[in-house]
Amino acid sequence: MELLGYRKAADLGDLEDGKSLEVEVGPLPLLLHRRGEQVFATGVYCAHQDVKLNPANCSGDTILCTAHGYRMNIRTGACLNEDDLFLTTYPTLIQDGEVWVKLR
Repeated sequence: MELLGYRKAADLGDLEDGKSLEVEVGPLPLLLHRRGEQVFATGVYCAHQDVKLNPANCSGDTILCTAHGYRMNIRTGACLNEDDLFLTTYPTLIQDGEVWVKLR
């Protein structure tokens, strides 16, 4: 089932507040980041050199790529090291305890 072009990614209860988790939505791997009652979805690859990001390296609103030290904001995708790089982000919504992600 799809909801307004969104696809179900997880149950909200499966996401621990303040933590990040890798999931697959269809064939696409994503990182979900729960911050209170909000969930942010990002791609799993660093904006710098497509190195796979580890969800354990996310603290607050920043995820760190340990390959070269690049840091990216999970809410906006902005790279804190280079202004012209962006982590892929996806719109999310929460309905009836489920997290939905809109894939592009």
